[in-house]
Amino acid sequence: MRTNRFIGLYILLFTAFNAYTFNMNTTAKIPSKSLNDYLYEYRVVVIQGSEQLALEWVNQRYIANKAGIIERKIKLLYLTNGKVLDIGEDKQDSGLTLADVKPRMQDKALILIGLDGGTKSFYERFDLQMIFADIDGMPMRRAQLRRASSN
Repeated sequence: MRTNRFIGLYILLFTAFNAYTFNMNTTAKIPSKSLNDYLYEYRVVVIQGSEQLALEWVNQRYIANKAGIIERKIKLLYLTNGKVLDIGEDKQDSGLTLADVKPRMQDKALILIGLDGGTKSFYERFDLQMIFADIDGMPMRRAQLRRASSN
């Protein structure tokens, strides 16, 4: 008798624990990122925004210049309404917080962060051609272009 109670209690606790952990796993949020997660993978352009209209304008520029953005390994981030959005076709939350990005902005409209994580340039307006030119002048990009032309 005592063994049956122990087995019943064990099954009850096991079921309750599994249900709890399943619930925890399905409702868990995506972990926050930091700018360090982009090191040597992307050059990051952070854009300070405030209006939906401006976000749509930036998104249009992204679509029109997508090939150049991908070729230069650029990740566009847009700060608006307390969120950091990853500009792409779905404008999803980047997982970054304002605390990660805001101190780097120094009250500028845009910043360019290099592959090495260093702040490379500040901009007053969103001009992708100027950003492309700055990136194309960087040593890592010049080396990439040399490798591509020798193949």
